[in-house]
Amino acid sequence: MNLKFLVMGVLLLVGIVAISGCTQNQENTTGFTAPNTVTIENFAFNPQEMTVKVGTTVTWINRETDHDVVSDTGVFTSPVLANGENFTHTFTEAGEYPYHCGLHPSMTGKIIVEN
Repeated sequence: MNLKFLVMGVLLLVGIVAISGCTQNQENTTGFTAPNTVTIENFAFNPQEMTVKVGTTVTWINRETDHDVVSDTGVFTSPVLANGENFTHTFTEAGEYPYHCGLHPSMTGKIIVEN
């Protein structure tokens, strides 16, 4: 019977580790993993580059001082985002979409959209 509890404990621990690992790179406003999400924190976009399919909506979530998201090609421009606010854009055509923060131009990123 002790073996049964040991196995259950190991399975529980594996489940907890798997769930906690899901939030390393991408979070939505509730803190859970969200696909196609870019977080803005430490004066950087994370991930800095993302590849998605045509028709995908990408969400940028600001986790610090005011920032915005400005397409280098004029495809999208967010309003200034305060801490906790987000911006979304749906990509309808394949291509590369570099962007930056208009308030802090050294912050850059890129969305690559494939068919």
